[in-house]
Amino acid sequence: MDVVKGMGIGLLAGAILMGCGEAPSTQEEGNEVMQSRVASHLSPGLHPEPGNNAISPENTENHELAPQRPSVLQHIDVEDKLSTFSSALKETDLINSLNGTGPYTVFAPSDDAFSALSSDTTLQHLMAPENREQLRQLLSNHLVTGKLAITDLQDGTTLKTAGGQQLNVTKRNGKVLINDAALEATEDGSSNGVVHVLNKVLLPSS
Repeated sequence: MDVVKGMGIGLLAGAILMGCGEAPSTQEEGNEVMQSRVASHLSPGLHPEPGNNAISPENTENHELAPQRPSVLQHIDVEDKLSTFSSALKETDLINSLNGTGPYTVFAPSDDAFSALSSDTTLQHLMAPENREQLRQLLSNHLVTGKLAITDLQDGTTLKTAGGQQLNVTKRNGKVLINDAALEATEDGSSNGVVHVLNKVLLPSS
């Protein structure tokens, strides 16, 4: 009996030792299966790649943000040939409107265009306190709601200005005319509209 009993204990101990030796391998295999199953449910973009260049929240300060496009007012301010028009806008409440999201189309007369005005419509005359409303009406005649690129200014098109006036678009000898003013240049890279430079001031009809 003692011999049989001893053999039984020996066999049991051996089984326990064999089980302990296999446990780590079984656990590792289980972990690998679990990781494989989890990975199969992730989208490809969620798998980290070696040398990943993604910007983490802690190092975003090292990357410059994309520059914002200037507004129509900023374009007018920095354009040398529009300094008179820029100064006139700042004397009216129209500048507040052009600071909005828009979009707006601005037909901006050049400095030479203002210089060609008659004495009763010169900027110096219009900027007198008693003539501010007349100045506002004049400038409103150069503003249109919506963004009109040069390709939108087709022959025969009519436009309604912020001042309630009507502008007529014609094409003559390859040039775009707004009423009788020729379009000299276009700046359509503004964030809230487009600026067209004209060689004449658009006087409101009486």
